[in-house]
Amino acid sequence: MDQPAIIELDSLMANLSGDKTILAELIDLFIDTSPAMLADIRSEFNAGKAVAMGKAAHKLKGSATNFGARQVVDLTYELENMGGENRMAGADRLIEQLSERLAEVTRALLTAKGDLTA
Repeated sequence: MDQPAIIELDSLMANLSGDKTILAELIDLFIDTSPAMLADIRSEFNAGKAVAMGKAAHKLKGSATNFGARQVVDLTYELENMGGENRMAGADRLIEQLSERLAEVTRALLTAKGDLTA
């Protein structure tokens, strides 16, 4: 399956026994829910709640892992660890990077979904 390098869908597709309909539904679910997950991370950061920020990052990390969105996974992992250590310094920069990478992943998933129905 051809898709941009920012995501990796082959293992997910194998886990779904090649079911393109379910994959398309999972893509839709991620696209629908990931903005709220990012907003939760930002909100907890803005409230100065490092631990809650880390927990919010953990949720997004799990969702992004399904799609092989390595850059999003790495950034959320770092935010999760910062939360676990009750640290906030530099989180604002990471959250902005995460926002940019998440936008790229969303575009890549939309392209991949289009390829499923083509």
